[in-house]
Amino acid sequence: MKISIITINYNDIEGLKKTFNSVLIQDYPNIEYIVIDGDSSDGGQEFLKQNSDKLDFWVSEKDEGIYDAMNKGIAKASGEYVLFLNSGDWLVDNTVISKFANEKPYESIVYGNIIKVADDGKESIGRSAQSSDVSLFHLMFGTLTHPSSFFRRELFEKYGGFRTDYKIVSDWLFYLITIGVHKESVRYIDTNVSYFDMTGISNSNISVRNDERERALKEFLPSKLYEEYQILKQMKEDSEVLNRMKNDRRFNKLVNYYSKVFKSSFRM
Repeated sequence: MKISIITINYNDIEGLKKTFNSVLIQDYPNIEYIVIDGDSSDGGQEFLKQNSDKLDFWVSEKDEGIYDAMNKGIAKASGEYVLFLNSGDWLVDNTVISKFANEKPYESIVYGNIIKVADDGKESIGRSAQSSDVSLFHLMFGTLTHPSSFFRRELFEKYGGFRTDYKIVSDWLFYLITIGVHKESVRYIDTNVSYFDMTGISNSNISVRNDERERALKEFLPSKLYEEYQILKQMKEDSEVLNRMKNDRRFNKLVNYYSKVFKSSFRM
């Protein structure tokens, strides 16, 4: 089974080296490594040229943002599964890909845990939700993380690539569409996949993310379900109330009903 790893880079030479080295030391033999560079001016292009013999494909050119670059990588990928590991993120050890392959995956999306690295170097393991808990409801409020997710490449042929009109949340939107709406199969493996560098994530980034998620939910959710979402969002800080709602059969029936309505009327 071939695994495609796609790295997006722009003016992050040190992050690129860290990511690059973590891929190179993998003990799994059938890895396709693709790097899409956004016309970096900090030595990234020179580094890629010097190491071009270790890459299956690389290009350095201007793009329209990270999701445009990720779509370029998808277009060049030929593996059964695709992992997005962008500059500054790195695999936890040299056995990550072989462990994944040994699980004999067949699901549309297979995901593990991510280790978040804060500005001060402190690490925290972000354990993902169990696959049975990943639903439209879960994705309305939460997400999975793409540096710890393996996507079947055919998903992008089926649903298209990432939306480029969103700056931050298109990966979350892809989960919402594929898992939440279309019920694509998903599997959680309790293993640490990658380190995620939290450096540079500011309050302004969080604000943009929240605004974009709100815009996407308003665009894609049926109006009745969006109204219910607004009510739940107001109660979000009260975890007891939220958990009670999540376990309420009537509410879950409503979510499932509108999920079916949404799916039948949804168009990419």
